[in-house]
Amino acid sequence: MTMKRFVVLQLVLIAVFALGTYLWAQAPATPPNFITAGDLAFQLDGVERDRAIGRLMVRVDGKWLPARSSDRGGVVPLHSK
Repeated sequence: MTMKRFVVLQLVLIAVFALGTYLWAQAPATPPNFITAGDLAFQLDGVERDRAIGRLMVRVDGKWLPARSSDRGGVVPLHSK
């Protein structure tokens, strides 16, 4: 391998490494103690006996917000008889 090819190869490797580092740094971070499934998550605050303690979170416009149930009368069945 000639010296010119060796220098070009090194420059390409440096560029690929720099681009990979930049793109990895741009990835959105998941907050700690989050169990996620897309835009829905459970923020784990702790464990008490055999139960997970936490709150339901929803991602809206890239931000995690606590979910709250609506005031539409409580539980609604998924099917009717």
